[in-house]
Amino acid sequence: MLPQLAVPTLIFQGAHDKAIPKGFAQRAGALIRQSKVLTVDAGHFIPLSNPDTVATELRTFFKETVAA
Repeated sequence: MLPQLAVPTLIFQGAHDKAIPKGFAQRAGALIRQSKVLTVDAGHFIPLSNPDTVATELRTFFKETVAA
């Protein structure tokens, strides 16, 4: 299903995530044409532990996507 995504996609991966296998985000990103993968110094609950990082990266991603 991932190669069929036709929308810009931002993928967050927690560097210390124990729930999602390391490398999953990179593999998913390689399958989604218009994707960007960000590794965050966090565990599994990235928005809860790093809300400022998530907000900043989302704002930047949306600005870049709209501009393109």
